[in-house]
Amino acid sequence: MMGTSTRRAFVTALVACAAACGLFPDLGDLGGGDAASDVTTIDSPLAESGTDAGVVDAPVDATSDVVDAANDGSAACPSGRGPTMVVMDPKTCIDSTEVTVAQYRVFFDTNDAGAIMQIPECTWNATLAPANGMPGTGSNPKPIANLNWCQAQAFCTWAGKSLCGAPDGGAYPYVAFTNAAQSTWMNACSANGTQNYPYGQTVDASACNISTFDASVPVAPAGSFLGCQGSLKGLYDMVGNIKEWDNACLPAGTGDASADLCRRRGAGIDDPGNPALKTCGWDEVDTRNHQSYSSGVRCCAYLP
Repeated sequence: MMGTSTRRAFVTALVACAAACGLFPDLGDLGGGDAASDVTTIDSPLAESGTDAGVVDAPVDATSDVVDAANDGSAACPSGRGPTMVVMDPKTCIDSTEVTVAQYRVFFDTNDAGAIMQIPECTWNATLAPANGMPGTGSNPKPIANLNWCQAQAFCTWAGKSLCGAPDGGAYPYVAFTNAAQSTWMNACSANGTQNYPYGQTVDASACNISTFDASVPVAPAGSFLGCQGSLKGLYDMVGNIKEWDNACLPAGTGDASADLCRRRGAGIDDPGNPALKTCGWDEVDTRNHQSYSSGVRCCAYLP
């Protein structure tokens, strides 16, 4: 049996021989260029440039076309319009962030002067403009707000997606908003019903952009709270920032669909109270025509 020093000398000689014989390729040839310069690291859907702890303040591409922001590419998520998407399963994708002002602006500029994509429940809706009009370009990285349910639905349709609803792509039962087996949004936020918050089982009041006990907070750029993810890698702001219209409505029974009650998900910046209560199961009910500074949209995609 060889001793340690003998084995070490043998291995050294073997490596030297292999290198001399050209058996080891040059590392720079493996990637077609410099090995170090070809490595890309992605920590967030936005480029980091802010100085506040836990927050980055950077522009978002208005027509981002990255497919499958965080998963294995097993689903061909829609791309080119709206946020990048995260794969939930081979047939389901969800936007990685809320739709931004920049992304909604592309939709608005393209469609508001022409045919508006309205479903029968939305024939009353005459414009795609948010309440108070389109924000200035300085708000481009932030989530679009002041949308009613029909404007949110129209954006998702234009993007080749849908409002998040049931696993089959339709509306889920109005009373089932906390059921991860029936609500796609709840499934994505809660890791299929296994955790209370998007980032885990225990509350962390600083993880997401949520209001404090006694005051509202400013809206932040979409995806800038890096700790507000976890249910799916690359899925941000399922709690906090802007509330998101969901595909679950209760008919008003008056024949006026604008008065139907529809759900908005994800506790927003304007909901002061105990952070522990702002779970994935939090929601708010408003009429289909409701617009407010905390009403936005995130889309899902249901594949054949």
